[in-house]
Amino acid sequence: NIFLMALPKIIKTEPEARVLLVGTGPLKDETKEIVDSLDLNEYVHFPTIPVSHDHLAYYLNSAEVYVSTSKTDGSSLSLLEAMACGLPLVVSDVPAICEWVTDGENGYLVPRNKVNPISDKVLLLLNNQDTAKRFGQINRNIAIEKADWDKNYLVLESIYKDIDENFHL
Repeated sequence: NIFLMALPKIIKTEPEARVLLVGTGPLKDETKEIVDSLDLNEYVHFPTIPVSHDHLAYYLNSAEVYVSTSKTDGSSLSLLEAMACGLPLVVSDVPAICEWVTDGENGYLVPRNKVNPISDKVLLLLNNQDTAKRFGQINRNIAIEKADWDKNYLVLESIYKDIDENFHL
């Protein structure tokens, strides 16, 4: 919801910007109320039906920037999916996210609960296509290298075998 607070500044500078909030959860009704109270209904859209995992890549590939302003998070699957789709990122400085994002190298980390840095970084990416494209390419490469389950499963299996052999678990 902190992102929604940053949105009026983004819209003021980029009136063509639109936000698609994909997903369901216990905060959906509250989120809709905030959108309504900030008079953002023209700019923020919610899919009318739940988005299946099979169709998520379609939505991500239609986006220009991935934004996540979580206050806490583990390694976010949606973050990794956005990276795999080659999106530039504006994300909270949550420790688990910092493992994937280096500020200014493949996205922007913003302090949790601060509105202005969110809008500033989103606008920076919307107005600098070279940076956005470079971040997106780096993110795609990171996702291919580090988030490939098939490849990483073999590494993890090898580690467990080594532990078992050396420590007789």
